[in-house]
Amino acid sequence: MSESATQHVAIEAKRVTMRNKRWLGSALGWTTAFLGLLPLIVIMVAALLFPGGGKPWWAPYLSLSWLGALGTGIGALSARAPWANQAAVSVEDDAITFTAEPQVANGNRQVPLDEIVHGTVIPGFGARLEKKDGGTIDVEVASTRDAEQLIAACDLPPPERRFATSFNASWLSAVIAMLGVLGLIVCAMKMAPSPTALTPVDAAVWMAMAASIFGGAYFGTRPPRVEVGADGVNLRTMTGSRFVGFEDLASVTLDDTKLTLELHDGDPVEIKAAKGNEAQQRALRHRIEMGIAAHADAPQAPVRLALLDRKQRPMAQWRDELDQAVNDDTGYRRQPLSRDDLEAILAAPNTSAERRIGAALALQALDGEDASPRIRIAAEACAEHQARDALLRIAEQEYEHRAIEQALEASAQLEARAG
Repeated sequence: MSESATQHVAIEAKRVTMRNKRWLGSALGWTTAFLGLLPLIVIMVAALLFPGGGKPWWAPYLSLSWLGALGTGIGALSARAPWANQAAVSVEDDAITFTAEPQVANGNRQVPLDEIVHGTVIPGFGARLEKKDGGTIDVEVASTRDAEQLIAACDLPPPERRFATSFNASWLSAVIAMLGVLGLIVCAMKMAPSPTALTPVDAAVWMAMAASIFGGAYFGTRPPRVEVGADGVNLRTMTGSRFVGFEDLASVTLDDTKLTLELHDGDPVEIKAAKGNEAQQRALRHRIEMGIAAHADAPQAPVRLALLDRKQRPMAQWRDELDQAVNDDTGYRRQPLSRDDLEAILAAPNTSAERRIGAALALQALDGEDASPRIRIAAEACAEHQARDALLRIAEQEYEHRAIEQALEASAQLEARAG
């Protein structure tokens, strides 16, 4: 990013939502539920372990947990609520300024441009700005042109970084979870007129019900997480993860709340989300379409890529021969790999994980510690998490053979399925 914005703009936003940490609202929500049920949980545990006991000395203090639940509940609602429904957005010099309307409600907020590392235009919605701390700023505007002007004024780099998003659970799941909590409270009140009258069986039944309700709410409503990198799309659900390389993708379509990845071969991959995630789905479609186009237009690196293939060689031998390929002008087929070649291979979206790792090892052998920043950038652009972990370890000069082996095995499996 340059030291100042390339242009100054001023636009009107219909809504601005700021989230310092996307997990904050969910964490506070679960904390609210836990604190709300804590008194009943303690009473049930006491009845299970100490049946027939008298009223414990700590019983009057359990009501403090409800005060804590009230506080965390308010915090959870605040974390998810929009910062302002109407706001003026301006980019000048080194910061982006948000002015709420009316001003007395929320005042002004200013975010330095150095804190914003990535921006994505969301067709039909606006723009999403991503911050260094993992937070996001969603700016809903009247037209796509306004969103593009905002991204351009922030002087952000091309969208080559990894784009990750988690969908929000549906409002229906929140209602079901709330009804489940109320049902547990009612059940506890009917089991016995006082805590001392509870039996171990009552306590065991109630705790089993609590575990079922909270386990079902978590596992049944946990939304998928999608990562889009320079190499492809990684989808993580409760049943596991799946990586789809751009070379396997033919197109992407969006129908209501279902995003469909059409493959050249095989069944399509569907990414479903609840109502309320339409903007995120559009952002995903836009980012995936850009990745498909970039992959189709990406030139092949002007080197014999076979030099980077491992070819069943032991890890130590592979590294030694990569070192020889970049440092010895006559010892390895008389054609060493150049620095430009290796950087092109690392950046190319259609490079396999095996060759990308080989290029990182070779670049490390050529430039030592000076290669680490370039390898780290390539790692952050990977959506396939095993390849990303292997590249990050190479960037830190931690040659963890197991991590590299796992990445190579995953790459081989993907290529076998594609073939």
